[in-house]
Amino acid sequence: MNRAPFSDPAIPVIRAHTTGGAAASILGDGRPLEVAAVFERSFYCRDAGDRWLCFLRDDLEPGPLHALASNWPARPREHVSPGQTLVFRGGGAWRGPTLGIECGARREWRPPPFPPPDAAALRRALPRLREAMRALAPPDTLAGLLAGNARPGGGWRRLAATEALRGLAALTRWLSGPGGRSPREAVLGLLGLGAGLTPTGDDVLAGTLLALHALGRERERRELAAAALEQGPAGTNRISLAHLRAAAAGQGAAPFHDALIELNRGGEALDGCLRRIGGIGHSSGWDALAGMAATLESRAEARQPG
Repeated sequence: MNRAPFSDPAIPVIRAHTTGGAAASILGDGRPLEVAAVFERSFYCRDAGDRWLCFLRDDLEPGPLHALASNWPARPREHVSPGQTLVFRGGGAWRGPTLGIECGARREWRPPPFPPPDAAALRRALPRLREAMRALAPPDTLAGLLAGNARPGGGWRRLAATEALRGLAALTRWLSGPGGRSPREAVLGLLGLGAGLTPTGDDVLAGTLLALHALGRERERRELAAAALEQGPAGTNRISLAHLRAAAAGQGAAPFHDALIELNRGGEALDGCLRRIGGIGHSSGWDALAGMAATLESRAEARQPG
């Protein structure tokens, strides 16, 4: 690999070795990237076409927008900040004012294929899912409230989760009701609801989309995706919308796919998947899990033609 762009020893170089499909597509184009948001363990970039990817410390989970990187700096905000431009230098290398990125020697991560839904195994798994949520989900998350861990009220996260229960109820009515109804009411009740990089309501919608894809409920997935993405530009932030677009295509962080596959086996080894889900964001993993659980419970046996 050409290391000439990184000849300055004062500039740290992170090495992206595992990239999701969306991230790989952006990196493969070799266009400049604008840094949009920086955190201790990750930073988001976008290209001129408003496509997003996220560089993450490589002890985190792979996902469609993710580029997992080694050699992560101890204080990333000293080396990368919003508004900076990362310029492609050839050989899989990008260079910013105070950070280098090597992406040439990387593998692409894609979610494992989901097997045909097993209705009997899913029926066995649902009580185990509720029990695991009750045992593991914090009480101020939507999954915690859904599992009966706490009464609604108190704290901004719990308040957002409480409000999301109403949107989740509308979503469940749509999922369980007769065909021909629109998911618009549910989307408007959830999209952009809550604080944070990916609001609670958006996480619920993402989890629902992933579960619908896994169950082969393609008509409903397409309808919900169309409603969410139509309202998304006005209803939520651009980073969350990028994650929703990935979920609409049936792609999310690895623990969600692993949990859905485990549920389709009966859910006997579910706890490990849920602990990994709990490590996604402050509450994003648990909130997305609530959408997945509601979808599975609404009509676990339903399989509709695409």
